[in-house]
Amino acid sequence: MQRFKIDPFIIGIVSCAVLGLIIPVPSAVAKVLDEIKIWAIALLFFLYGARLRSRDVLKELRSWKLQGAILLATFALCPLLAWATSTAFSPLVGHTLALGLLFVGLLPSTVQSSVTMTSIARGNIAASVCAATISTIAGVVLTPLLALLFLGQGGQINASGLVDVFVQIVVPFALGQLVEPKVGNYVRRHKMALRQYDQAVIWLIVFAAMSESMRLHVWTAVKAWQIGLMLVAIVVELALTLACTWYLGKPLKFAYGDRVSLLMCGSKKSLTTGLPLAGAMFSPAMAATVAVPMICFHQLQLLICSALASWLEAHIAPTQTSE
Repeated sequence: MQRFKIDPFIIGIVSCAVLGLIIPVPSAVAKVLDEIKIWAIALLFFLYGARLRSRDVLKELRSWKLQGAILLATFALCPLLAWATSTAFSPLVGHTLALGLLFVGLLPSTVQSSVTMTSIARGNIAASVCAATISTIAGVVLTPLLALLFLGQGGQINASGLVDVFVQIVVPFALGQLVEPKVGNYVRRHKMALRQYDQAVIWLIVFAAMSESMRLHVWTAVKAWQIGLMLVAIVVELALTLACTWYLGKPLKFAYGDRVSLLMCGSKKSLTTGLPLAGAMFSPAMAATVAVPMICFHQLQLLICSALASWLEAHIAPTQTSE
């Protein structure tokens, strides 16, 4: 049985968050940092586009029933569950943290951890790769639209925020897809360097967000007990999502491997996509606070899903794979 180890990426996130909280950068430095962040995010999504094989993804769409179920879980079921959870906990945790709980539910799946957890639980790895990739591509467009649907009427999302998303994320991603036939193989050969760059950009975003939150005195309105209740809300949201995605596979008559793919891909949420989107769509103070539920959700989903994957591998998979 594979055991989950603490990822250095998580250690980096926590370290950058703490560093940002204790070292709020001056306004002039924050402006420079913001410019660096914008270009770093644009390059990040350009590289996403350049390394994703769209043709391979389209070929896997033949498993339309499974892929459709995962997409519906990601962009329909999860948003509704997140809305219900954030609405229930909003009077307890406050409006902005509740907004973060809702925003998490609108995000696409994450490729690496979805595939890793599927592998540990002996699920359908090929289907998970395809589903998580499709989710990443679709999320660039669907997440801002869902945010406009769920949040726009409350005034948190405006047209300029959507324009920023288009310029910083959609355009670089599309350009990456255009050049993928020529540079895709080269980009994919440098997988480790790309992963390190991904992580470095997220660390930069986390540090900038936390530093900005301290500079703008965001945390003066947030109590420690509200953070504790927010963690409870995240566990509730994640538990509901995991239960629904697992048991949804039974009436759809999915085999064990496909049920694992639906469980792992349909419940995951991408921090790599979520933080840049939040930074583009929200004000700096709002983005800094919204980032907290995203970061906490990311770490809790890794811990809970890794334990769940190991349990499935030990107790459920042997009874299924032998059939």
